[in-house]
Amino acid sequence: MRARGLDVAAFDWLDSAAALESDGARAVLARAHVIVGEPSVCAPLLEHCRSLVWLQSTFAGCNQLLQQPRRDFVATRLAGQFGPDMAEYTALHVLGCERRLRSLWESQQRCEWAAGGGYRRLSALTLGVLGLGDIGSCVARTMRRAFQMEVIGCRRREGGGGEAEVARTYSTRELPAFLARCDYIVSVLPSTAATAGLLAGDALAPCAARRPVLLNVGRGDLIPEESILRALEQGWISHYVGDVFASEPLPQSSLLWKHPQVTITPHIAAVTQSSDVAEAFASNMRRFEQGGVAALHHVVDWSSGY
Repeated sequence: MRARGLDVAAFDWLDSAAALESDGARAVLARAHVIVGEPSVCAPLLEHCRSLVWLQSTFAGCNQLLQQPRRDFVATRLAGQFGPDMAEYTALHVLGCERRLRSLWESQQRCEWAAGGGYRRLSALTLGVLGLGDIGSCVARTMRRAFQMEVIGCRRREGGGGEAEVARTYSTRELPAFLARCDYIVSVLPSTAATAGLLAGDALAPCAARRPVLLNVGRGDLIPEESILRALEQGWISHYVGDVFASEPLPQSSLLWKHPQVTITPHIAAVTQSSDVAEAFASNMRRFEQGGVAALHHVVDWSSGY
């Protein structure tokens, strides 16, 4: 914070235990106009935050804040930092699948020289990005510029455009046509009423012709586990890469753990960095001091859920 020009002495620093148990900490919360913290920690404490005007989330997703009833303050999410990390994660798994890294590793364990085996050049493949906000746009830009992939996008809003790296943008009403064109699909969608279960049931059936790899780095409620397994069983998709799940940690009883066509990572595609939080908060604090909550960036829309 000090490196970003903020006076750290002006802050009260509370950990979750103190905030929950200490009368002194609750007194601090009661008089605070501005709070910076994790949504999961802050949400249960909002009843004590009687003077709250603005809450800066340290995460991109603010689901816990959305699940509590108060709407008399402005919440801002951590945005603009995670795109490069998500793009690296996407590139890692696209390259790993095309170059058969899992198969090569298994051959190495058997001391087999697995010569031969083809691969497709990424420049001949189409990547579909579900969600074209700042993260999705960064993923699209990186994969297009670095690997010359054709990139298409799908988003909730119809019309618009202007995504220079995206060959075509579909609305979610055109989801089947979007899915049918993809060799890889990466979802960076948030969890909202409109996105929960978007790929459930037979939604992935249009993928059958090209059997893409589906990567989910957005939110786990996009597609239930039974729908993932069905899509793999039916051959609609060839592989599933999951970084997020409806229940986290993913239960040991999940059939996804040992499925040969599934790759699981523990919600690490993009991890919050303290320097990013400090930078985002300092930038918004300058806006707040000059123009109040109306000047803040990345304000959470209570109605849309992000």
